[in-house]
Amino acid sequence: MNENIDHAIKAKKQAHALWKFQGRPADPCNELVINKKQTTYELRKQCRNEIAQRRINDREEIIQARVMDNKLFHKLISRQRGKLGKLIDELHVDQSSYSETNILEGWRIHFSNLAKKSNTSKFDIQYLDTVDNKQNPLQRGFTENSAPLIATLMIDEFERENKDLKKTTILGMLDAKSAFDVVRQLPAEAEIHKRAFTLFGNICRSGKNSMEWRIAERQLSIKNMKSNSWFIEIKKLCLKYDIDDPYSFLITPLSKFLWKKLISTKINSYWEKRINDESKLYQTLSYLEMSYKIGQCHPIARTVDANIRDIAKIPVRLKIATGTYILQTNRAAFNQNKIDVVCMLCNCSEETLAHFLLGCTRLEYIRRDILEKITNTCSLLFAKYNLSVEIDLLTVVVNPYAYCITSAHLELTIDINIHLEPLCRHLIYTDCTISDMNY
Repeated sequence: MNENIDHAIKAKKQAHALWKFQGRPADPCNELVINKKQTTYELRKQCRNEIAQRRINDREEIIQARVMDNKLFHKLISRQRGKLGKLIDELHVDQSSYSETNILEGWRIHFSNLAKKSNTSKFDIQYLDTVDNKQNPLQRGFTENSAPLIATLMIDEFERENKDLKKTTILGMLDAKSAFDVVRQLPAEAEIHKRAFTLFGNICRSGKNSMEWRIAERQLSIKNMKSNSWFIEIKKLCLKYDIDDPYSFLITPLSKFLWKKLISTKINSYWEKRINDESKLYQTLSYLEMSYKIGQCHPIARTVDANIRDIAKIPVRLKIATGTYILQTNRAAFNQNKIDVVCMLCNCSEETLAHFLLGCTRLEYIRRDILEKITNTCSLLFAKYNLSVEIDLLTVVVNPYAYCITSAHLELTIDINIHLEPLCRHLIYTDCTISDMNY
């Protein structure tokens, strides 16, 4: 037990004694009830911090021991894993046995054996020979060692050619390859376009002797923009993303690295600009300051540490920032029935975002101390970095990163992460929790 936990226990006991002395009030808005909950929260927070610190110290000790003391390293690893019942004392691989520090070597040999082709009597050798010898030559396209996706392209182009000729095509499909596996903060349309450009780049680099290259050269030469050809679709995508004519890349292909870099840069810049421009039309996104960047998570959706309670506050935080948290004004605007826009907590004025976070008198006792800390911290940080802009308190609470408008404010962003954002997140989460309890 450290000094902070000791103080938290004393504060918790004192708050509980006062609550008990006043007749154990049950009203969640009662100051004694709130104080009891806050002291309980503070005690649990200090306990979690202590556990986390011990875990960090154990990991550091393991890292140091790995370099300096091999015996201590394995001892710490065993302690980190938990009870002995969860450990593997002995591992058998084929005819060999591995124990203690050699278990990892046993696992390595086991998995390396799985990756090797083995001739076992349990296999149907005749069936395997049939598969190897009678595999459809078009399964991997016309060019040897090309990707299976090339074969799909050839069939797709054949179907598109028949559309141009107004002929019917009937295809029998056994399976299909997924269009994309992981979406990295891009619309699905953009990911599909990236895959299409990647395939076209492979065809460009396949050389003039390959069938795929010759088909691409023919289609790009004779087909007009009204054609259904896949290569014409690529040409349209080049116009959309401001990329040179695809025929020029067919004649003078770029390396794989330069092609991927060109495609990623063009597609990412297009969608960044489009999404940021369209976000200006949405009033609910006004506090995010059109800050969408490909591959970057907005700071308000991150936490400085792996504290579970901080992570649990993120969904509510994002709802407030994106305007999707339901207030009375939202209910009145989108409900067919007649809904009163007045705040149901204080019954004083319309429940707008500004009223809910800064003006509701019913939440004043919760908000007072936190707002004072936010104001003081904000003043110190902005004075430290000489920001000569007009500060709006609601914007600071909803998205304090709105004032980090240039890359030169990286240090300010870091300070907001550590000092200001946790206070804003705590204020929003507390207000929303009390509000939900009263509805």
